[in-house]
Amino acid sequence: MSNGLSFWKATVLAVVVVVGVWAAASAFGWTEEPVKDWIPAAPLGAATVIIGLLVADVLFPLPATILMAASGAALGPIIGTIVNGFGLLAATEVGRLLGSREEGRE
Repeated sequence: MSNGLSFWKATVLAVVVVVGVWAAASAFGWTEEPVKDWIPAAPLGAATVIIGLLVADVLFPLPATILMAASGAALGPIIGTIVNGFGLLAATEVGRLLGSREEGRE
C-alpha cells in the first residue's frame, strides 16, 4: 500500500511544481519568446537540456512525447530525431543501471 501512497505523493508534487512554475512565469511576465530566440542561437545547449529532461523522465513524470515533438520542432526533424534517440538511449541506460542496483535489495 505504501507504493500507491508514494505514487500519489509524487503525482501531487509534480502538479504543484508545474503550477508553481507556471504561476512564477505569469507573475514575472516571462514568455516563450526568449526561448524561441535561445534555441537557434545555442542548439548544443538546447540538445543538452532535451537529453537531460529525457533522462529525468526515468525518475519524474515528464511528458516525453511532447518533449520529443518540441525537440523536432525546435531543432528540425533530422537533428531533433538524433537528439531524441540519444536522450532515449541515455534514459534507458540510466533506468537499467538504477534497476540493476536495486536488484540485489529485497
